Amino acid sequence: MNERFILAAALILVGAIALWLLRRQSPASMPVLAVVISVLCGIFYPIASIWITPRSWRNISNLSENSILETQVDYLAFGLGLLAAIAAGSIIWRRVLAAAGPTPDAPARVVFRDTFTSWVLLLTGAALYGQYIRLVGVGTLISTEDFADKYLASRGLGVFLSGLNLMIAACLWSEASQVRKFTRWSMRCLGVTIIIWATAFIAVRTYAAALLVGYVVIYARERGFQLRHLRLRLVVLLIVGYIGMESYAILRSTWKTTGDLGSAIGMARAIETDDAFGAIVGGSEISHPFLTLAEIMEYEEPGALAGRSYLDAVLSFIPLFVWSERPQTLAQVYVAKYYPAVDERGGGSAFTFVGEAWWNFGHVLGPLVMGIFMGLALLYFHNRSYRLPHGIISRLLPSMTFLVLLFHRSQSSASFKQVMSIVMPCLLLAFSANLIWQAFIVRHSSPQLPGSPRPSTEVY
Repeated sequence: MNERFILAAALILVGAIALWLLRRQSPASMPVLAVVISVLCGIFYPIASIWITPRSWRNISNLSENSILETQVDYLAFGLGLLAAIAAGSIIWRRVLAAAGPTPDAPARVVFRDTFTSWVLLLTGAALYGQYIRLVGVGTLISTEDFADKYLASRGLGVFLSGLNLMIAACLWSEASQVRKFTRWSMRCLGVTIIIWATAFIAVRTYAAALLVGYVVIYARERGFQLRHLRLRLVVLLIVGYIGMESYAILRSTWKTTGDLGSAIGMARAIETDDAFGAIVGGSEISHPFLTLAEIMEYEEPGALAGRSYLDAVLSFIPLFVWSERPQTLAQVYVAKYYPAVDERGGGSAFTFVGEAWWNFGHVLGPLVMGIFMGLALLYFHNRSYRLPHGIISRLLPSMTFLVLLFHRSQSSASFKQVMSIVMPCLLLAFSANLIWQAFIVRHSSPQLPGSPRPSTEVY
């Protein structure tokens, strides 16, 4: 067990150095969140399982000590990749690690672009999601009996399901901009409606969490919060919130079994403390990517995919109704191969970002390379958002931040699809708004005086 502590301490040290370099950034910025989540995923299960016997539907009893240690090494390699990227980023973009300055007022053209984009995103998303509800059925959608039925009913309807993500993007785009009060408060009311719908009706808290995280990102950025000013009480509050979320997951699964909230609460109280903590350690969202990588290490060869899953990620964006034989995702392959009973009833599982790198490019090298790539990509977009506070990237980042929180339990195909389903419509609408502004509004505005400068055609 000493090796577990040594590797965990090394990963914590790497994360601490990376956070020190990012100390002037917002605690909710994507590079900071990527470092924190990577450290948590790399140390939580191997350390917690020393004292607590994990309980899970997974085949964790088959995991060898060597697989756990090698998984820790791969997470350490990924963390070193992130650290190398952050250190290199401070040289490539000299001001990327400096504190952000005040945001200037947006010109009229940008306000028009943001208003147009927000409302059209809302209308498009509502139309798509309304069609999704019609096709799936309200009864199936709000049922908490069997989530596999929802999954099966939603197959091939990803385009329509993305409508809810577009409405979330509309709320966050509006909140991050300087639109008029009517638009801002209309979108806030929509945001509250989405949170209620996601938590109280369809029981998919991911949508509510994505919206709330986006609002936190905007709030922290606008008020200039910095990581170095983070207080201990806030950290404690976040830990308590996480424990509460995991406890709610246990209660919800018990409620689903009994069908009665009172009985579920009684059963939850009757659960022994060791069993409750074991369920958290074995079934936690933080443990999932670590366990998945440790499990595939037992049966697969490192580097066997040779980059194929990253090429297939582009093809995953093609809807099933266009190409029903598109390549399966690694998550689908993983469940079908190791949990056929789950696959047969329509269930599924998330995957692991570090595990995909291991499976494609080998032990240590794959996670290290992908850590560098991920770190440089996040720093680039982070830098662009601060250099152009009214740019398109700055408007998109609040919608993308939640994906960073989840990227360790995802894979390239799922991440690419989620990103592109939001980015492509937003880019199309933003550029359309600029064209409308130039073609109609500027042309029909007051005539220019001779010698006066022409309106800027720069695309933010």
